[in-house]
Amino acid sequence: MVTEAVGQQSAFTLLDSIEGVLEWKNEGNIADIILLDINLADGTSFEIFNYHSFDESSIIFTTAYDEYAIKAFKVNAIDYLLKPVIPEELKAALDRAIQKKTVRIRDTDLIDKQKFPQRLMVKMGNKYKVVQYEEIAYFYTREKINFVCTRDERRIPVDFTLDALENMLDKSVFFRLNRQTIAHIDSIAQILPHTKSRLRIDLSPPLDTETVISWDKVSTFKEWYKNN
Repeated sequence: MVTEAVGQQSAFTLLDSIEGVLEWKNEGNIADIILLDINLADGTSFEIFNYHSFDESSIIFTTAYDEYAIKAFKVNAIDYLLKPVIPEELKAALDRAIQKKTVRIRDTDLIDKQKFPQRLMVKMGNKYKVVQYEEIAYFYTREKINFVCTRDERRIPVDFTLDALENMLDKSVFFRLNRQTIAHIDSIAQILPHTKSRLRIDLSPPLDTETVISWDKVSTFKEWYKNN
């Protein structure tokens, strides 16, 4: 386990056992970023989370084992990198960790706000990747496959149904536009009148088909959009 304290006095600590990590943590130490392997000298690193949550840290798993990605997601890891680690992927994960710290500092007045998941685990080939919810523009369905579209136009299949996603998401910023689409409020580029008292929504990045809100959801959508 490698820890990094990001601040005026940056420091790195290398720990190779569960006992060492717990001793380090019990001394009151806090890490902004943790690079964590699966196998430590005296057991698997997941045992650490039986004693501490590390909510204040961004955790990046770097491991040769691909079967623990779901467990990593459950302890709120921001990424799961398989060895040999690709430098560009590590840099991207570290950039997200630094951004997370910046957002956490900026939003300390919102600590009491209801908590929602902050990241989504998606499978790409034989690898798992983490998509931060702040990166998401919308979810949509095509030919019975559900996708997430990010703000930088990555379109990635997801295993969750839209019904499941709707229950997971912060409804102050995500809205179920129709059966095929859930959108973040910032991805709504235009709201236009449509036939039969319906609305057409233009999304950003653009979606390749027309997105229409049915007449019975129009008033609920308008109220949500006005208040958020």
